[in-house]
Amino acid sequence: MTEPGKHPLVVATVLNHNGWRDATECVESLLRSSYPNIKVVIVDNGSTDDSLERLFPLVNGDRIELVSTGRNLGSVGGTNVAIRHALKSRPEFVLTLSNDLVISPDLVETLVCTMLAEPQIGVMSTKIMYYDEPEQIWSCGMTMNHWLARGSELAATVRASQPDTRVLSVDLLIGCVMFFRRTLFDQVGLLDERYFYQNEEYDFFDRVRKAGWLVKVAMGPYVLHKIGRTIGTGSYDRWYYGTRNRLLYIRENLPLLQRIMARSFFYGTRAVKFVEWFVKGRADLVKATLEGWWDYRRHCFGKRLAGHAAS
Repeated sequence: MTEPGKHPLVVATVLNHNGWRDATECVESLLRSSYPNIKVVIVDNGSTDDSLERLFPLVNGDRIELVSTGRNLGSVGGTNVAIRHALKSRPEFVLTLSNDLVISPDLVETLVCTMLAEPQIGVMSTKIMYYDEPEQIWSCGMTMNHWLARGSELAATVRASQPDTRVLSVDLLIGCVMFFRRTLFDQVGLLDERYFYQNEEYDFFDRVRKAGWLVKVAMGPYVLHKIGRTIGTGSYDRWYYGTRNRLLYIRENLPLLQRIMARSFFYGTRAVKFVEWFVKGRADLVKATLEGWWDYRRHCFGKRLAGHAAS
């Protein structure tokens, strides 16, 4: 528990794209928080449904704001808009959330207490559980293998327990829920918007760690995550951005020997994927991967310009 009078401002942002029902549930979970000094900012990221109209009734003076980006900036650009808007209030901490999350009441208070006690922590998260299977951990942070340019989830080796007071040291976090110390941004900047969606965490957390900040996960609180609601785990866009952005990360973040190894691993595993997809009748994912590779080669970043719709 925080000490009386020690409740620094936390601005919590909820990024929404065509998912006002999920966003509403997320905001309602924030309002049930045990932490007393939270401001909520809903950021609508270019929704084409009636999200703005549906979310407007949630606005409540200075406590809950609604901001519109005007167009879809991707999860990266939308998160940056959310952070910039949050920083206007001069909070001590900024919490960024995807709309498809529900947080536990103790999440904010636990993260604030942990970061106040350890000033070298720059970013935190908590364990992320499946919304439909709340006893199963989906993510609790990742370790980074730069030789393969790939993050590996700790969830397969970490078991949930009650009560759980563990705080894990990790290399990077899943971007759907991140709790930042405000002063971190002065040193490392925001997310790289060329990524638009996916793999931006690799680049960002490399910068965070190189600047000397710690990245940790508190295992006591939790969020429930409705996995893949926005784009989907087997979609054309997921494989397009995953291909293009991972190659961008390899080129710009890794030294020569790691670049060679990471590219070799990447192209080798894509060949295996191509065979698997053809057998399963998913030639569209082969096309998505090739399009991502081609746009990487052409230095075409940001939002995908091709007209193929996500499946």
